[in-house]
Amino acid sequence: MGVLFGSLTSLFIGLSDLFLVSITKRSHIVTVVVMAFVSAGLVGLVGTVFIAGDLTGRDMVLGAGSGVLMAFALVFYFTGIQRSSVGIVAPLIALQIALWPLFYDVVDGARPSALVWVGVGVAIVSLLLTTISPDLGDRVWVGLRWGLMAGTLYGIGTLLGGLTSEASGMWSVVANRFSSLIVAVIVAAIMGLPVLVPRRDLPAGAVGGVFGGLALLSYVYGTQRYDLAIVGVTGSLFPAVSAYLMYRFLGHPLRWWQGVGIAGVLAGTSLIALG
Repeated sequence: MGVLFGSLTSLFIGLSDLFLVSITKRSHIVTVVVMAFVSAGLVGLVGTVFIAGDLTGRDMVLGAGSGVLMAFALVFYFTGIQRSSVGIVAPLIALQIALWPLFYDVVDGARPSALVWVGVGVAIVSLLLTTISPDLGDRVWVGLRWGLMAGTLYGIGTLLGGLTSEASGMWSVVANRFSSLIVAVIVAAIMGLPVLVPRRDLPAGAVGGVFGGLALLSYVYGTQRYDLAIVGVTGSLFPAVSAYLMYRFLGHPLRWWQGVGIAGVLAGTSLIALG
């Protein structure tokens, strides 16, 4: 069941990315992120109705901290896609989402198996394939920078979210989304940006936020009840979904070897989970 909830997380993130990225050409990325967190927060509140829990201080702090990191991570992620390519940015994020729980386990005293280190090697080598994009030129390095920053924040943020207890139910999701919203609104105010996208983009922004909220619900529900590494790694497979959907519907470039590289990153993260 952990694989199921992780897979649903990846699917929902991919769909969220499709809808939100589709409107970033007409609205500033920060404005789009604000819109996304509004509807995602409402999804979190609905989740508390169906999945009961207690407002525990520890889990609310973890959820809020995760949300602050994810707010900046999402801005960096979309900025990287806009200035470079999803095929370069997304695999970096996937790898770090898989590596941070591994790092946490090592610090906690775990000794990863040889299969885990093979997975790390496969993922890193495959990542190099995704960076080969002659059409992008210097924008490859731009994508790497934004992907590295977004991946670090996503990795730590998802780790914090995955450490919440089952007793809190979905309240940590509410704390996550509304702390993200507060951060995004503050950044928008500092930059003098509107907090609403144009009327014609409201449906896409709202739907993208709903899918983002469902992704977090699925991830937190799964990690509270099943193995953190399994849910975390299968939940990090979203680059395959995002890259394909953006290639298919938004015309984002994706060469065949980048597809192979993304598949290799996903295979490597899967080996990390199996190990």
